[in-house]
Amino acid sequence: MWYIIVALLASFVLTLVSIIAYHHFEAQPEARLSDTVFVVTDTVYQTVAPATPATQTAPRTATPRFTLSHGGDFTYTGTIAGQRVKMSLTNQGGSVFGSYRYTKYTRNDHLALTGTLSGTALTLYEVDEYGQYSACIEATVTATGINGTHTRLDTGKRNSVKLTQD
Repeated sequence: MWYIIVALLASFVLTLVSIIAYHHFEAQPEARLSDTVFVVTDTVYQTVAPATPATQTAPRTATPRFTLSHGGDFTYTGTIAGQRVKMSLTNQGGSVFGSYRYTKYTRNDHLALTGTLSGTALTLYEVDEYGQYSACIEATVTATGINGTHTRLDTGKRNSVKLTQD
């Protein structure tokens, strides 16, 4: 008879341990290995911080605009010799390259540009389809654009350059 009591007691303890283990492991996040990414799934509860009283802040000033002088890629529109142009320039550590096109006359024909930027002084050479320098742009880079002169190397004819940063 005592065997029956021990067996019942053992089965009761085993059932109790199984239930506790089930609930313990069920509440833990499920982990799966997917390729090399370890994914953990679980319910996430987010608490919201209590609202802080509004404080007086100084008026926001405009964020300074980056220019070609800071490095990176920039687009400009404006005129060279009174003709509308669109110019793309990239500054990598003072070496500047890019291209431009006359918007009235060409759609896909771009004139290549290569040159240097030292401080705000920009010198660009226009390169023709044969790899020859055909013109020189000497200009100043400002917070709003590029202003200077475009000089044809074959004739020496000078024209104004007025570009605005897009």
